[in-house]
Amino acid sequence: TLVLLAHGLKDPLVVRQLRRDRRPRLGAAGRRAKARPLSRLHLRTVAARGEGPRAPGTTLAHYAPRTPLRVAAGEAFAALTRAPGAAVLAQGAAGADFTGPRWIAGGADALRFGHDLYANLRELDRLGAAAIVVEAVPAGAGWDAIRDRLARAAAACDAEELA
Repeated sequence: TLVLLAHGLKDPLVVRQLRRDRRPRLGAAGRRAKARPLSRLHLRTVAARGEGPRAPGTTLAHYAPRTPLRVAAGEAFAALTRAPGAAVLAQGAAGADFTGPRWIAGGADALRFGHDLYANLRELDRLGAAAIVVEAVPAGAGWDAIRDRLARAAAACDAEELA
């Protein structure tokens, strides 16, 4: 709209139509589906029956490094970081007692942490560490997608260990 106004197009009917055209068009079923997000149980059921397309983000286990990945918080996180050969992705800096191969401080900004997430996981994976330990991210809408990706990466590591 701002671009159109900058070029001198001020006709409100045209602007309203352009705004309307950008909205996704959902039928009655689409509106109900949009209001009800898919649950993990539903995704498992669909995957088990082999229904639906295989696409990134639709499986419970998504990208995972070859190195086993664990997501932990609090005392569990501290204990895992003290394990021999643990590479760490956390929000803050490493403590003085950290002896692992690498500690990456991803920062407390959700946008930056999310932007660098896969690059950081790949870097830690290339080290050949015994395990990758990721500090659980805080609650909040800004961290939801990151929390989802980490849960999928950890699920993929768990699935490989069970196979």
